[in-house]
Amino acid sequence: MTRHAPLLVVVMLAVGGILSAGCAGKGEVITLNVQSGVEGTGAPEALAKPVRVVIVPFEDARPDAKRLGKRTHLWGGETYFTVPDGQGGVVVAQALAQFLTQKGWDAIVGDPAKLKSEKPHDITMTGTVRDFTANAKSRFGSTVITSALKADVRAVNAADGSTVRMLLNSARSQTVVWFEPEDVENLVTATVQEGAQNMMTSTKLDKGLLRVP
Repeated sequence: MTRHAPLLVVVMLAVGGILSAGCAGKGEVITLNVQSGVEGTGAPEALAKPVRVVIVPFEDARPDAKRLGKRTHLWGGETYFTVPDGQGGVVVAQALAQFLTQKGWDAIVGDPAKLKSEKPHDITMTGTVRDFTANAKSRFGSTVITSALKADVRAVNAADGSTVRMLLNSARSQTVVWFEPEDVENLVTATVQEGAQNMMTSTKLDKGLLRVP
């Protein structure tokens, strides 16, 4: 009996985890903390001349702008995901600013009209969020998590008034055995980071002006 005890404990833990992962939701709402630093780098990249960019909080054009998605539980019920204050456009703009700051830019989120008293900015970015989702579906033994982001971004160079149009776009998925809300948070963060990286890779800085190669 004794030598079978460890196996029994493992089985009980596994079953308990499966039941926990699939238990019925009660309509709870989980707020996700989305960030977008650059993985694997401790310090901002050095630019010959730091570019100052003001990012206006993005317009959120999604049908349901208050939520990102939901988790469907194995035994029925749902848990919903959202971002602070349900402001997806603000969160995306802030994450992009954080990404650019890590890349060596001087990036802030705000209203350009209210920042005229401060030092002039080189670029103004506006955007419209078309898709910003996070969903999880629990099944027997695992949970599949998906995340997607798509936003139209417009950058205006202050020096010559030229405009650059870009696409902030990414989609990722992950399967976990032991589900935690942090799994969704981490996947959404990775999705935003990948989208920002993809967007900026399609552009270049030319004497302080943002250009499409």
